[in-house]
Amino acid sequence: MDIVKKFKKKNVIYAAVTILVVMVVTGIIIFAANRMNNNSNQTEQKEYNTIILRKMNLTNAISAKGTIQSKNTKIVSAQTSGVKVKQVNVSVGDQIQQGTPLLKFDTRDLRRNLTYAKKNLKNAKRDYKTSVDLAQTKLDDAQSTYYTDNANFEKKVSDAQASVSNAQAQIGQLEQAIAAAKNAKEKRSLQKQLTRAQKSQSSLQNKYEKAQSNHESANRQNKSNIDSANEDLNNVKSSGRKNIRETRKQVQEARKQIKNCRVVASTGGVITALYVQEDDIYSGGDIAQIDDTSSFRVVTSVNEYNISSINKGQKVKVLTEATGETELEGQVTFVAPSPESTTTSKVSERKTGTTPCYEVGIALNIRDYRLRMGMTANCSIILEEALDVFAVPYDAIHDNEYGMPAIYVEDIITDEQENDDSEEELTRQREIEVTTGMESDSYVEISSEELVEGLRIIMPDDSVLPENEDEFGDESGNEDKNKDNSDNMLGGGSFGEKNDKGGFNPLN
Repeated sequence: MDIVKKFKKKNVIYAAVTILVVMVVTGIIIFAANRMNNNSNQTEQKEYNTIILRKMNLTNAISAKGTIQSKNTKIVSAQTSGVKVKQVNVSVGDQIQQGTPLLKFDTRDLRRNLTYAKKNLKNAKRDYKTSVDLAQTKLDDAQSTYYTDNANFEKKVSDAQASVSNAQAQIGQLEQAIAAAKNAKEKRSLQKQLTRAQKSQSSLQNKYEKAQSNHESANRQNKSNIDSANEDLNNVKSSGRKNIRETRKQVQEARKQIKNCRVVASTGGVITALYVQEDDIYSGGDIAQIDDTSSFRVVTSVNEYNISSINKGQKVKVLTEATGETELEGQVTFVAPSPESTTTSKVSERKTGTTPCYEVGIALNIRDYRLRMGMTANCSIILEEALDVFAVPYDAIHDNEYGMPAIYVEDIITDEQENDDSEEELTRQREIEVTTGMESDSYVEISSEELVEGLRIIMPDDSVLPENEDEFGDESGNEDKNKDNSDNMLGGGSFGEKNDKGGFNPLN
């Protein structure tokens, strides 16, 4: 009986233990299934991607490809022609200083011309003096004749006038005597004398009038001779002076031609081209090109769609193969007013297809020994930029229920497990209303007091991130100070539901 009781009691214990084990296993299975179900549900709920919010530099720019050129290019020429090049003093690539003689012309013919011109000038001056002296002598003679003749004729006129006056006085006396005569005989005698006196007075009057006429005629002739001599003197002076001016001009021109044969560098720099060589007959045109390689500029072209956005003074970033990732800073100094405008610079291509292009000059603000003329430069002409600002891709911004721009962020929280020391990561989503600012090709500037670096920004999984999203932090292409981009993409699946404003809302 006791054995039976002991057996039954033992079976009950085994059954209880078995039931307990089954319950524990069942619980574990249910817990695991629930956990897997929860994880599955969580994965299904987390239907989005995230990126890490960081500050970056935003830039709106127009890209253009140009050529490195000297900032100061001088083309040297000479103001002479038909002269033989005797010696060339420089070669292409020579570094020269301002005032360096570039070449020497054969000036022997020019110096002979100067000698002949000086001789002609000396002869012209001698001929002038001789001709003027002769003309002056003729004028002096004419004036002397005038004064001599005038004096002689004045005396003859005066003498004739005095004779006429005497004759008139005698006639007056005879007339008075006749009137006072007492007898006829005396009166007849006086009358005869009066007749003779009247005839004499008439003859003298004729002589007087003839003397006056001769005087006037002589004066007219002598004055005419003076005028003619004076005119001859003026003509001789004018002709002689003209001849002297012309011969003096020939001397000056000969000297100028010799002076123009002295060709020196108008500026310091490097000889980049020579257009003459020894024994050439120089007929005008370019002799050499000098470029100042201490400073450079970029010459590029911008099409008609973008040229209205380009203005003097705009900041430019320049990259070249020679300088690698080093950005060269510059600024716009010239914008062509029309496609046909030209400067001293030469742009290899002014048109892309059939689209007119406008030349743009860019001065580089820094010097770099690696630069060389003719290098290709990739230019970014800055239209607008915002430095060290928060920015997100366009797809991260949506209108909230109030019609205001907003972003959605994911916060990570930890949940401590009761049975062990492990922690489980849980997520929570929330909305931040933002103010938008500058926009670039791929990003939008945002600002809010709630924004801090490191926030996980929720993105639709079907959104297209910018090509440089692995360098999120510098949309302009500059290397960002934050290189850790391992958290840029998290999660998976489709994004979630659209809200009433046409955006998305991962909180639903």
